[in-house]
Amino acid sequence: MEGIIYILSNPAMPGIVKIGKTTKEDVKLRMKELYSSGVRLPFECVYAAKVRDIDEVERALHTAFSPDRLNPKREFFEIESMQAIAIIKLLELQNVSPLVEQEANVIDNVELQAGKAYAQKR
Repeated sequence: MEGIIYILSNPAMPGIVKIGKTTKEDVKLRMKELYSSGVRLPFECVYAAKVRDIDEVERALHTAFSPDRLNPKREFFEIESMQAIAIIKLLELQNVSPLVEQEANVIDNVELQAGKAYAQKR
């Protein structure tokens, strides 16, 4: 099934990325859902791409980075985002990261600024 593979980061979790998938066109909506799940600061989309088979691509990424997976039941990895981006670029149909950035108003700007301020402290 065609969908979007995304890489998210969070200033509250430096050095950790979330590699996930969504069939929703709006990655920012997915980010908002994750933020409302008890995470202190909002997620930022590092990269997002439309791919032909989201299940296969996500499985391949999770397998490739399994030694760096923090919890086998979660999609968080202690890797540099560029490692995952390099693989996704080989498989993508379209880079949708710019579209995600255009929809940034879904998450309150004050919360985004708080996240950036927190990241600068670290």
